[in-house]
Amino acid sequence: MAGREITGWIGGEAATDGFSITPEAAGMLAEFFGADLWQLKNEWDKIIGHKKAADPKGKEISAEDVLAISFGRIENSIFALTDAIGARDRALAFRLLEEELSAGGEPGYIFNMILRQVRIVLEIRESLDLGKSAREIAAAFKLKPFVVQKGMNQARRFTAEQLKKLFSRLVEADYLVKTGRGEIKTLVELALAD
Repeated sequence: MAGREITGWIGGEAATDGFSITPEAAGMLAEFFGADLWQLKNEWDKIIGHKKAADPKGKEISAEDVLAISFGRIENSIFALTDAIGARDRALAFRLLEEELSAGGEPGYIFNMILRQVRIVLEIRESLDLGKSAREIAAAFKLKPFVVQKGMNQARRFTAEQLKKLFSRLVEADYLVKTGRGEIKTLVELALAD
């Protein structure tokens, strides 16, 4: 299954369980878990359980409901991957990238999360270079304190110029993929190898 087939399946599961789901929420689940129906069903059951506990009368699953349950698992695996990148551990980064893709992770989503994390680390590095504190950085970029702390640990391993170069390589990879001149997995691996 792909695209509309996946979101259609999600909509069918919602109807079977007496719920509806917004198109945005169905799209998020499809993006997070792809065509892995086993994983989608497990996530769906968790989301329904959460919804029943948080809003017993609610019958529509929103993007916020999906993020409340599903984003944490994705975020943790992406954090492990970006931690490996931040630690300059190429072997571990490549292994975690391959594991995430093999587990059915959507390459575009994984790529966007890596790009987001590199951008955050770059912002933190530049802020540290200006003498800003963790609290000031969190307020300036509207980040949670634990994200700033992880980002600070990663930022200390790079110069701002190195992070700008990596960010530029990833933005270039994004452009090549969107213009049909590159395959995302290969381009990410090339950027990480560099």
